[in-house]
Amino acid sequence: EAVFRFPSAVALGVLTAEGCKLNPGWNYKIEEGDKIIVLAEDDSSYEVAENTWGKGKSFPESVDSPMKHMAKHSPRNDAQPKRLLLIGWNNKACALLNSLDDIVSEGSEVMVYSPCPEGERVTEIMKFQQEHGEFHKFKIAHAEVEETKFTSRLELSRLKHETYDSVFLLAETCCSANTVSDERSMTILSQLTYLRELLEEEEGVNAKHFDPVVEMCEDSTFEHLKICGFTNFVHSNSLVSQALAAVTEDPSVNSIYADLMSGVTNSFEFVPYEMFLPKFSEVPAEVCFWDIAYMATLAGDISVVGWTEKKGDERKFVLNPKDKITPRPWTADDRVVIIRRLSDMMTPRKSKS
Repeated sequence: EAVFRFPSAVALGVLTAEGCKLNPGWNYKIEEGDKIIVLAEDDSSYEVAENTWGKGKSFPESVDSPMKHMAKHSPRNDAQPKRLLLIGWNNKACALLNSLDDIVSEGSEVMVYSPCPEGERVTEIMKFQQEHGEFHKFKIAHAEVEETKFTSRLELSRLKHETYDSVFLLAETCCSANTVSDERSMTILSQLTYLRELLEEEEGVNAKHFDPVVEMCEDSTFEHLKICGFTNFVHSNSLVSQALAAVTEDPSVNSIYADLMSGVTNSFEFVPYEMFLPKFSEVPAEVCFWDIAYMATLAGDISVVGWTEKKGDERKFVLNPKDKITPRPWTADDRVVIIRRLSDMMTPRKSKS
């Protein structure tokens, strides 16, 4: 009931005397002293509605959906092994590799290209694995390049980046400052884009859209990336600053971050809407946010926090959409953003008649 009483926010869980409980289960009863965790713009942007959304409407009491049968003890895995290219190296590289190990299938490969000495990279990986566990899903290969040739078109062409399923570009802070690192990233992106276009023109290869995940350090890089048509970028310094500010204002927020980032209790995922629908059923042409959220409650301990909006290159992910009631067009390319609880037992919501 609490989930559907925040028209301008998304309820994620509760803070109890014992700590943070995201997706505590649909049978969990809010106790006195519990604080409801919500995703909202700020403290003054939402309020609790008097009535629960959907009161008086007719809904299915249970649905035999694909999501209901998904393994709860592990995140989703791709069916086929992947080839991943990691360009650049910094203190976030090992954490990225650890997250990828949870996602990809066994037999995958990771190529790391950086001017940072291979020996230093291997040592960092070994220390990380001693503390967090070994990587089991992929093998890591290293390509070391001179710092002065890091952005060289010749060196980059040898990577054959077009043969990889995904490309990640980390800010190379091993040998340079943040500003220089972003400049190098932009140069590398330009070179890789040129090489991709050249391959298509000269050899007639119909390469897939080049859509790397790019880490940036400076605010000014944001506009440069957008002008070049890149949309998958992460402002790591800004994220860290915002997280520190939030924890400083309210220390209890730290337990929420710890739960989300651990990948052990809950998993942040992007799934198609049909994962919540009965098998072999057609996806509706229109749907509202609360419709999706309700169907998710029948599949397990899942919080729907956002979805995609717009089409094509303008498509973007929107968390906590403002209008949760009005139906909107839905296509096969749209995705739902969820936080899914990873546990051995599923607790799908029991609908009241």
